[in-house]
Amino acid sequence: MASKVTQIPSGSSSASLPGVGRPGTPAITYTDPQQPSLFFTAFNELRQLQRFCDLELSLKGRTITGHKLILASGSPYIMELVHSNDHGYIELTDTKLDPYAVSVLVEFLYTASLCISETNVLELCYASQVFRMGKIQKSCCKFMKKTLSVSNVIPYLFFCHENNYKTVGSKCIEYAANNISLIVKESSFLNMTDDDLTKFIDTLNIRHTRNETIAVQEWSQYNGVERRAMKLDRPGVSQHIPPPQGTTDGHLTAIHTNTHKLITARHGGLDPDELKMKLKLLQQETRATSSNSALHKEIDTNLPNGRDTSNSIITSSSRLIAIGGSTEHSVTDTCEVFNTSTQEWASIAKLPHKKSQSSSVLYNSKIYSIGGYTGQRRRLSVIDVYDTVNNKWTVGPSLAQPLSGTSAVLNKNRIFIIGGYNGAEHLRDVKVLNIDTGQWKHGPSLNVARSYCQAVMLQGSIYAVGGANNDGRLASVEVLSPGATQWTYSSPLNTPRSRPGVGVHGNQLYAIGGYDGINHLATGEVYDATTDQWTPLAGNMRVQRNSPGVTVAHGAIYTAGGHNGTGINKNMEIYEPRAGKWINSVDMTTPRCDFSLVTCTND
Repeated sequence: MASKVTQIPSGSSSASLPGVGRPGTPAITYTDPQQPSLFFTAFNELRQLQRFCDLELSLKGRTITGHKLILASGSPYIMELVHSNDHGYIELTDTKLDPYAVSVLVEFLYTASLCISETNVLELCYASQVFRMGKIQKSCCKFMKKTLSVSNVIPYLFFCHENNYKTVGSKCIEYAANNISLIVKESSFLNMTDDDLTKFIDTLNIRHTRNETIAVQEWSQYNGVERRAMKLDRPGVSQHIPPPQGTTDGHLTAIHTNTHKLITARHGGLDPDELKMKLKLLQQETRATSSNSALHKEIDTNLPNGRDTSNSIITSSSRLIAIGGSTEHSVTDTCEVFNTSTQEWASIAKLPHKKSQSSSVLYNSKIYSIGGYTGQRRRLSVIDVYDTVNNKWTVGPSLAQPLSGTSAVLNKNRIFIIGGYNGAEHLRDVKVLNIDTGQWKHGPSLNVARSYCQAVMLQGSIYAVGGANNDGRLASVEVLSPGATQWTYSSPLNTPRSRPGVGVHGNQLYAIGGYDGINHLATGEVYDATTDQWTPLAGNMRVQRNSPGVTVAHGAIYTAGGHNGTGINKNMEIYEPRAGKWINSVDMTTPRCDFSLVTCTND
């Protein structure tokens, strides 16, 4: 604070104000340099409480709220949108924009602070480019140049090439050319598609050079069974891939050996789903490279097809049902099912309406899908009911108010609906629906409000894991024991997680992915009820997954979809607790996040 004694100048307009005095008399000018900061802090608190917010930005099923005055003053792009739209609701249609990056920029306009990291720099850079927030854009570019490494140069390079960042792009090209022998050992390179490999070679301009040969040979030898079966007919690429040996004895002997190892593993404890996928890859390879009919028959006989149960690897099959969610462009009403026996996804009946951010439970062959968000500033109170036998949706009972971001868990014939968001506040409420009678009751309220948490039953108790509220993303875990009238706390997560996926196997609870307020997470952790301790999983998923679908089948944790920070995943991974590792599975037909994934076991 500062004050300064001055004299009111002759002719000053302030001289006519009551109590100011005549020109020439002493006066004090009072200045508080903290006032602007206090002003923005107060407005940010109002924003977090959803108070006086008169602008909603909708993007990929997510809604970001704020005050027109603040947002328009900090972004020329938002200023133009506000001028052309006086309804207070703006749908952002740029599919490359990331909702979390936009929310970070909005928060920056209130706090003047944000964190740039490897996991968000590309999303922030693009969003700040669109929003014309030049200083943040320059800071992102500076960060990329300073943090170049063999692990991040490929995503940086592709981003710069696609968005015309020539200065940073030139640095990436120079770095990649000088470190090609190290880059080709990185997962970001080895997991590239053949299209990305071609783009990488073209962007570096290394066709017909030794570096191209190094790159293509390393790529083709990684996961070689799958890639030898691919048709890589792109000029300048396929000639560097070691050709399949076709009918040569050495190649067939190798396939025979691998086949017998896998068939033997049927009785040796290898995870059934992993074995199934590996046998399918061998089947593809032999048909692409060999005419040996005896070998074809051997693999076919040991590859379960759902008809010959005597040779089935999986003793019973399950269906994993994916319900609604957000896609790259909008909220969806589509649903699909994965058959663990055939290892295939297929479309099923659509929801009665588009929705994401709902929660679901299975009871007597019916899935109850609770509430949700429509993507048009509307939340749903309806409970949709899916008949898994007849592939049909009907309308069930309704919630007392429209909610999204709830978590639901089944306890006998009752659905506990926990927390959620009503468009104005995060909730502590717990509602209990008796499915058989249709009657509602109030359950014990949570200790803290939480939406986008996940709840499960473990040893007869209900666990509410993570989530978010006005204080941020939560690491806390609350437990409702059988017969209890109050929630208690168990050990917190090692990492705060909103929108995680959870699953229970044995006496252990798995929390997978989510968002910690800065990063989309590829990590997971497991809770042991006997020790009340969380332990990080040994390995990470191959992609980040915020808002994934997670369910348990055949003793494994199936994790599908989710947001990876730049887009929405369609792939699925399986965590095998016995082996302590992740394995790849089959892609969904539609990329989706904020959806429910429910296991329905076939007897």
